[in-house]
Amino acid sequence: MANDLNILIKSKIDQSSEAITNLNNQLSKLEKKMNKLKIKLDVDSKDIENAVKNATNKAKSNSNVKINVFDRDKLESDGRQFFISATNIVSRVKKEFASMGDVNVNVFKNAKEQVTGFTAEIKKADGVVEKLNFDMAKIKTNKSLQKGFVFTGQTLLDKNAGDNLQATLNKLQQYQTKLNQIKASFSSGSSGVIDKTNLGILNKEYNSILSVLENLRKSQTNLTNEQKRNIDKQINSLKELGKAYKEIDNVKNKKDSTENEIKRINNSLEKLKVNKEKVFADSRVSAEVDELKNMEGQYRKGAISAKDYAMQMDNVRTKTAQVSGELRNVNKDGYSFTSMVSLAAKKIAIWAISTNIIYGSLQQLRLGLTYMADLDNALNEIRIVTGKSQEQVDSLGASYNRLAKEMSVTTKEIASTSADLYRQGLSTEEVEGRMKSIIQYAKISSLSLEDSNKIITATANATKESVTKIIDIFALLGRQNCPLAA
Repeated sequence: MANDLNILIKSKIDQSSEAITNLNNQLSKLEKKMNKLKIKLDVDSKDIENAVKNATNKAKSNSNVKINVFDRDKLESDGRQFFISATNIVSRVKKEFASMGDVNVNVFKNAKEQVTGFTAEIKKADGVVEKLNFDMAKIKTNKSLQKGFVFTGQTLLDKNAGDNLQATLNKLQQYQTKLNQIKASFSSGSSGVIDKTNLGILNKEYNSILSVLENLRKSQTNLTNEQKRNIDKQINSLKELGKAYKEIDNVKNKKDSTENEIKRINNSLEKLKVNKEKVFADSRVSAEVDELKNMEGQYRKGAISAKDYAMQMDNVRTKTAQVSGELRNVNKDGYSFTSMVSLAAKKIAIWAISTNIIYGSLQQLRLGLTYMADLDNALNEIRIVTGKSQEQVDSLGASYNRLAKEMSVTTKEIASTSADLYRQGLSTEEVEGRMKSIIQYAKISSLSLEDSNKIITATANATKESVTKIIDIFALLGRQNCPLAA
């Protein structure tokens, strides 16, 4: 085993006075240790020579460094911190900055162990470390000049950099979530922006903001207040732009809806005119039609609601049915008001004499295509006259079927009579009430529902009396023409 250890020392030395002092101390310690061992120390003499030369020059340079002179009054007026004398400098510095946080003082000395400056490291409660640097100086106080230390600068180290970065990433994610919600509001098919050009503008602005967020996320830097304000402004602008474009779509949709409603009303009017030339020539009907045309213009301008416009169409239907009924009741089958009353009285008399005869017996619903076709035509006529939906008419047909069973008549008879009553402009409630009265009169007079309807309608139009009162009068006339009934 070799007893000799060869060590080659190659110089690469920090040339500061502090570093040279430390090097000398370490070489002395190393020399003492090597004396105890059989070690041959080979030194690169040239490098050592150069290092010593440089260290010597550095030491001379340090010894000739000029110390700055400051005026105490000037330092105080400028608010610049300073300490006079190096005595107990560490404890004095800690005491001075204790209120700011935990204080640690790093002192710098020259080769002569003289303090040439220090750094006060202050760790604050928020994790920020503030380093305050002080260099040796001469401070002029009154007429004397004293050695001391003057503040030369500071450095801030943020120990919470990781937490702050995460907070920034969280904030960026909040922005993106809000941005995505806005995009969903204007891009959804049912409630979003319909116009493709406007939708393209919104998507372009969305992508622009999204790109800003992505770049900030990649930069790994904290957000400034100005950046936050700009992002908020852009997102809010996008939101308001989306609302504006949706409102434009709403106005356009409303306009389309208005034109569709006008088209529907006009189609209904044209259907109503079929085979009713004399009815629409009547001044009462034409007046309602003129008002409908006037309201069409108002509705197009938004001056009235769709409900008001549709109600006027109902007024046209009502007046048309009323005039149609009057014309039919006066002319059809040669009935006049006088003949109607006479026929009614005679039928009541027959009923009074034939008390043993049961009228209005329950009839079975007729089977066959003819019967079904007639019933369907009657219900379809009700749908056209009233403007009811097919579902509503089907429900009405079911109720007529129940009434037919209760009153011992056929569903087709009730549907046909109801269609005629609707054409007279009666409401649903009025039709139901008059229908029961017509069936009642038909049963006690042995008339068909059609004839009973003609008599009661003609009488009601001529006298303006209630149907109930008319039936009572007919019954009284019947008793007066047939004393045996008493």
